[in-house]
Amino acid sequence: MDNETTIERDDKGRFVKGQSGNPSGRPRVPEEVRNAIKAACPEAVQRLIGFMSHENAKIAMMAITEILDRGYGKATQMQDVQIDVNGAAGLREEIRSLLLEREAERGTDS
Repeated sequence: MDNETTIERDDKGRFVKGQSGNPSGRPRVPEEVRNAIKAACPEAVQRLIGFMSHENAKIAMMAITEILDRGYGKATQMQDVQIDVNGAAGLREEIRSLLLEREAERGTDS
């Protein structure tokens, strides 16, 4: 364990700003494993192509989806996003109004 790097942390045990929790990065895949996987790719693609015409529609659709996702990338998803341009100012005003209401209620109770 002599080659381990000491990771700095603050008094609460959190990483110090700018300090990585994994300074060595992700471990590399050994070259022989990478080569074996690359060598198996043509057969894997042929199997997927074969599954495209499978009698079970669900299996066929899964194969088609995998081929299209890998060949063209996954389809982008549209999202409807609404942004309140008042943002924090609107929220601040709402909180202020609620606090004034509460204070007024307390004033009438006493």
